[in-house]
Amino acid sequence: MIKIPAYKFYEYNHLRADGTTSVRVAAVSSFAGKPVKGYADCHPNDEFDLEYGRALAAARCAEKIAAKRCNRAYSKVDEAKAQANAALAHLQKMMRYEADAEANYNIASYELAQILSFKQCHCEGECGGDCECDCHNAD
Repeated sequence: MIKIPAYKFYEYNHLRADGTTSVRVAAVSSFAGKPVKGYADCHPNDEFDLEYGRALAAARCAEKIAAKRCNRAYSKVDEAKAQANAALAHLQKMMRYEADAEANYNIASYELAQILSFKQCHCEGECGGDCECDCHNAD
């Protein structure tokens, strides 16, 4: 749910760039603990309307807050994407490690089985079956 910001309003005379003065309404709220301001100036040829000035200043302030919120959201999404990419890269690295470890295990197991199944005769059959070599003794 989006929180509707609370505003403080200020009205004051404002010196314009062309040297004339006008009534200015400022709406002040905050985003991320910092003040955000929206302004509405009444042209010297127009009749001042406080409620319209407040509504316009508040709308401009709300737009600034919404823009700041969008920019923060974009930044947070980029941050989350970077973290997800880093996690995916780590996962891929660990999967390669796992595959390498399994391959090494299979090779070691095969070599052990080969060694255990290979029986070497030390006497070359000259003992007539009376020696202790593996070729004459059953497992």
